[in-house]
Amino acid sequence: MLTISQAVNLPPGRSEALDRAFRFMTSRGYTYSATTSPPGFKRGSKTGSLTAISPKSWRAMVTIKVDEETTTIADCTFNIETSGQVVTAVEREFWDCEASELAAALKNEPVGPKSEKIAVQAVRQTLTVLLVSSLLATVVGLFSPVVTLLGAVSVVGATFMVSVVAGLLWLRRQ
Repeated sequence: MLTISQAVNLPPGRSEALDRAFRFMTSRGYTYSATTSPPGFKRGSKTGSLTAISPKSWRAMVTIKVDEETTTIADCTFNIETSGQVVTAVEREFWDCEASELAAALKNEPVGPKSEKIAVQAVRQTLTVLLVSSLLATVVGLFSPVVTLLGAVSVVGATFMVSVVAGLLWLRRQ
């Protein structure tokens, strides 16, 4: 679970700020759910969190709580389900940017498509990793019999060793 919280100083006109937040969230594909506790916006699914290559498909729940005493501070919390994912820096940047854009909408500041561009970047990165992983697996599969013939390592052992080394090299690069 990835949680991002942000306190936002609201301008005068609390209801207008919440209306802007509602419009922003629905424009980004979130749906409002009054049945959840606490009420908030949700997007994605558990299956999306496990299998999707875009962070926009991950299950996310966003709550906006306004301080009842001052009514000028809102606490925005993003709870993102990351089961089955290794969250990369670009994906984290996407969620941070989405939270910042919600804060900007609440404050009636201009909101650009920056998080949408970062989401595309995250998908490209994930596709690159999948392609490289597939190519490495193919190469390992082709050369593990050679490694087996050269030493006393089984095909499974050779495949495992080469895969671990390749994975560690890739992680180091990240």
